[in-house]
Amino acid sequence: MGTSEGRQEALAELKERLRSLRAQRRLSMTALPRRAGLGRTTVSQALNGTGVPSEATVAALASTLGVDAEPLLRLRASALPPSALPLTAGGAHAGLGEEGRFEDWYRRYVEQRYGKLSVIGLDLRTATPST
Repeated sequence: MGTSEGRQEALAELKERLRSLRAQRRLSMTALPRRAGLGRTTVSQALNGTGVPSEATVAALASTLGVDAEPLLRLRASALPPSALPLTAGGAHAGLGEEGRFEDWYRRYVEQRYGKLSVIGLDLRTATPST
């Protein structure tokens, strides 16, 4: 979906899925933002606006709606213009193709979002190595 029309279709599908999930879960436009930890305007724009919602917004809505974020994030990535797609480590994403660009972006998203492990009550800064 590299064309402008394809990006618009992906955005329309993303918004329709989010609206449909909200209706299926019977969440009001007051409850959804509160449960997702987002502002009402942010959620309203994500479901009904003309712009592409941020990846954090899509991920928060997916979590709140109880669905896997990956398909929604894939739609979001398809809705972005090529200039807004993230660059790969090599500095260009043109040779990867649409699926490769998404996989590259998603890999970095997961690494950034979940790349740290926190264990409550465990402080490794003062631990001594066991030999």
